[in-house]
Amino acid sequence: MSFNKDNKEEKDKMISTSESEEGKISQDAATAIESGIFEDKKDELEGKAEDNADKDEEEKEDKKKRKKRKNPFASRNFRKGSFAVVFTCIVIVAVIVLNILVNVIQSKVPSLSIDMSGQNLYELSESSKEFVRSIDEEVTIAVLAPEDIYTQADTNFNEANILLKKYTAENDKIKIEYIDLSSNPTYINNYPNENITSYSYIVSCGDKYKYLDVSNDLFTIGYDASTGSSYVESSNVESAVTSAIYFVTSDNQTKVAVLNGFSSDSDSDSSNLSTFTSLLKSNNYEVEEINLMTEDIPEDASIAILYQPTADLTEEAVDRISNYLSNNAETAKNLFYVPPYIKVDSPNIDSLLEEWGMSIGQGLVADTDSSYMPYPGDYYCSVYDYNGDTYTDGLKDNSKYLIGAYLRPVIIEDTSKVTALAMTSQSSALRSFDADDDWDPSEHIEGSFNAGAVSTRTGDNANSNLIVWGSELSFNTAFLNSSTFNNSDYFVNLFNTVTDREDSGITIESKSKESTELGIMSDQINVLGPIFTYVIPVLTIIVGLVIWIRRRHK
Repeated sequence: MSFNKDNKEEKDKMISTSESEEGKISQDAATAIESGIFEDKKDELEGKAEDNADKDEEEKEDKKKRKKRKNPFASRNFRKGSFAVVFTCIVIVAVIVLNILVNVIQSKVPSLSIDMSGQNLYELSESSKEFVRSIDEEVTIAVLAPEDIYTQADTNFNEANILLKKYTAENDKIKIEYIDLSSNPTYINNYPNENITSYSYIVSCGDKYKYLDVSNDLFTIGYDASTGSSYVESSNVESAVTSAIYFVTSDNQTKVAVLNGFSSDSDSDSSNLSTFTSLLKSNNYEVEEINLMTEDIPEDASIAILYQPTADLTEEAVDRISNYLSNNAETAKNLFYVPPYIKVDSPNIDSLLEEWGMSIGQGLVADTDSSYMPYPGDYYCSVYDYNGDTYTDGLKDNSKYLIGAYLRPVIIEDTSKVTALAMTSQSSALRSFDADDDWDPSEHIEGSFNAGAVSTRTGDNANSNLIVWGSELSFNTAFLNSSTFNNSDYFVNLFNTVTDREDSGITIESKSKESTELGIMSDQINVLGPIFTYVIPVLTIIVGLVIWIRRRHK
């Protein structure tokens, strides 16, 4: 019992002390409230709370900013951008390496190169390829300059060098040599009859060779009158080299006699004749000029050319032609006559033609059919239709047109002797030389006219032919060098046929450095013009509207 009593007393004492302390605290609190000390503490505590809240906000903001200020090098955009830069660099390096490899491969294997030029400056024509593949003898093309110097001297030489290597790619019997004349000065002694210059070619097979000069054979050089400078109009490298290979590997050479003495030798006429004879030379014809006023036509000439005489022949000259065509030889004899496109009084020539059943119209043909006009509205320049297949059998492509201008029609007087070669359209008219200035071809349409004809005489040993072609401009340089028209191929085939050549020859056009080919006729222009001017733009607008409307309603 004493234990409980003592505990009770101690407990009461503790409660009394606690109540005394609480009273004291309450008294102190009241005193503090009255004196404002508590309010100060309260403000201090509230201030601390606000400071803590501000710090929390600042810490939150700092965290947000730290999140925003992440390492830029670790960002997704940076990774994407880095990949794009690296990929671009890889592509650039790959292109450079590929370009180097392509150049190396092209130099080692020329046949793998691709010609992206418009004129096929780096490619052989199919005619050349076909001929070159048939060569079974060793042929050497000597370029008279070191290769590195040659290719760097001029872009035209570099193009020519690439083209040359295509010959070796087509036939390994053809070799290319590069001769440094400065280190081999005695080399030219092997060719004493040639005026050899650097950068020219010598094509040889055994002891037979052909020298090709830079400006006379390999390139056509033009002159700018305003600046006095020269420039390359066209590249003749392929035609010159192929014909040289033909020359050195063939024993079948045919002689042509060009009859001079009755022409004005104007620049344009001379240029056209020169282009024509160059074409013949490239097809292994030997061309010799003869002054008909003083010389007989050689007996070994298979064909003679009387080209646009601007004066009548003398009776003696006509006799020389008649004696030549009388043909007591074993081979065919032929005269190829091209009349002038101006009025010339020529009774002696007319008499010769009459004997062979032909005459020449006294005026120029105007063709009004637009489908025959290469140039819209030009009645005097037109294309011609072939007559039969007698002189077209050897053509590689007889779907291409013949073209001419200022045509003197060839009139057939004796159909038993004479055969037409080519004709104009049925909508043609003949404008006489004395017609008025207001002459309208549509009011004088007569039908078709002959552009050319051939008269044949059968001899005991061989035939003779007198061939007349009425358009001198059919031999215009642009027309003969054009791949659009068939003039060069046709006339070579015609000559091969009448001279009884066994081989078909090769016709290769020069490659123009400045002009483009005319590829469509007037009627085609009339059809295609509206299509490209109206139809295609309208269709483009309609398609664009349809796409826009569909996207708008998605």
